Amino acid sequence: MRALWSVVLVLSVMLSSVSWAQSPKWKKQLEDFETFRMHCLRRDLGLSGPEASRFFELLERIAKERQRAFFEHRRALEELEAMLLQKVSEEALLSQIHRIEETMKEMERLRWKEWEEIKRMLPPDKQAHYLLLQEKFFRQYWEQLRERHRR
Repeated sequence: MRALWSVVLVLSVMLSSVSWAQSPKWKKQLEDFETFRMHCLRRDLGLSGPEASRFFELLERIAKERQRAFFEHRRALEELEAMLLQKVSEEALLSQIHRIEETMKEMERLRWKEWEEIKRMLPPDKQAHYLLLQEKFFRQYWEQLRERHRR
């Protein structure tokens, strides 16, 4: 199960890096992505009314935290790009790279926080469905992105 979760985490990082780095509208895309993700989970997970309420409150709360972390990450990447154009010192570049690494760690920490809370909230069968739905969702989303870029 840890391997499947790792695949989901890697795919989510890849998706966020590819899709939002390509577009100046990344803030709107991130919001749309989270909304679409929640819609797919709501549709396919089969939660009871109280379960769904608690589950989506959790996802929305962590999505906001993750969104803040992602915006910080994007800002740091944009600053790194500007630094490269300005030909700053290696020390300054290393400092900025360290800042980016910290934002990556924060995004990873939030993903694990979400997963740990989901494990406490859902029974094992719904945890399994959640993992499989996440993987399926990211795979389909990745395919949609590739199709858009081909056009």
